[in-house]
Amino acid sequence: AVESHPFLDVLGDPNPVLSPMSTWWVAQGLLDMKGEAPVVVERDGSGNVAELWPVPPHWLSETPTVREPFYRFSFNTWSTRVPAGDVLYLRHPDLASPYSRGAGTGEAAADELDIDEFAARHLKSFFYNRALPDAFVSIEGVENVEDAAYYEQKIRSKHQGVGKGFQLHVTAGKVDVKELGSTFRESQIVELRGAQRDLFVQLFNVPPEVLGIIQNSNRATISAADYLYKTNVICPRLDFLADGLTSLLDDPSLVVGYE
Repeated sequence: AVESHPFLDVLGDPNPVLSPMSTWWVAQGLLDMKGEAPVVVERDGSGNVAELWPVPPHWLSETPTVREPFYRFSFNTWSTRVPAGDVLYLRHPDLASPYSRGAGTGEAAADELDIDEFAARHLKSFFYNRALPDAFVSIEGVENVEDAAYYEQKIRSKHQGVGKGFQLHVTAGKVDVKELGSTFRESQIVELRGAQRDLFVQLFNVPPEVLGIIQNSNRATISAADYLYKTNVICPRLDFLADGLTSLLDDPSLVVGYE
């Protein structure tokens, strides 16, 4: 194993803006979510790799062609062209178009992500202000706003507050109550969010114990979780990154590895 090499120094400090951990976190996150992580290569005066810059895929507007061997990046008012040899184009090929742009696992599950997000927003709006009363109450014989407000205040003073639940309220006249909306139990929002969580955990092959989900765990599954996480989640991603980074080496006798 070669433990001292200029390229290893670049891997340990890819660029002056992002920390090494942040650089590879961005690259891997883009691969998982979007399926591609273009990495712009800055070279020194001798043509050796000096810096590595992961770039969001939505900044990539054009990929190389035979006539135009350049990548074009643009963001807001900024735009530039980078030679094809100065971009490490990490991507998970789209099966429907393997020679085009990449396809990410997270993006494929966009609808499921939206469902969980909207469920969370619904819960938030319920506790914040959903702008709807729980029920409309009409009492026969009450025909003006003042009397209706009197009955409303009377019901509030008797029933609203901690410790005032499950009481009887007797009133004269025919009462009609129309409930609005459904309860959380009827809409099964809690169960829905749990199912969405399990889907994402399984989608990325992460053992639930690694994320603290231990409802169905035992000592054996907890003990094996770390090994399975490294074997099925960490190592395949490191293999993919190491293979891509090896392509930047000029010496065919060297490959990028990891511990």
